Amino acid sequence: MLTEGRFAKFLAEAPLVIVGCGNKSRSPKWYVVDTAIAMQSMVLTATGEGLGTCWIGSFNEAHVKSLLNIPGNYGVIALLTLGYPREKSSISQRIISLASKTKKVEEIASMEEYSIAYIDPQ
Repeated sequence: MLTEGRFAKFLAEAPLVIVGCGNKSRSPKWYVVDTAIAMQSMVLTATGEGLGTCWIGSFNEAHVKSLLNIPGNYGVIALLTLGYPREKSSISQRIISLASKTKKVEEIASMEEYSIAYIDPQ
């Protein structure tokens, strides 16, 4: 089952799970990046259509490959759930959303060189 990862239990409730795979033989240097770009495009498109997604990195690649008969030359990059979001959030989700804060751009961006503080030009 795909639900064996520590943070993947909810996959059992997802109507669709996309397994993002990249061909290591065809693109040994870029298969991870190419697959991640494709999956992020799926996330953006799904969101635009009113669907919910969740990127899952909590999985055992060998187990997923065995379960789904994925050939050895493919790497499993991530799992992506797709479906309609729940209307009500759980108490733990509400607490997490209250506790998480958006960082200021100054905390995550540099100006021209790494570690030189970003200064808003406005």
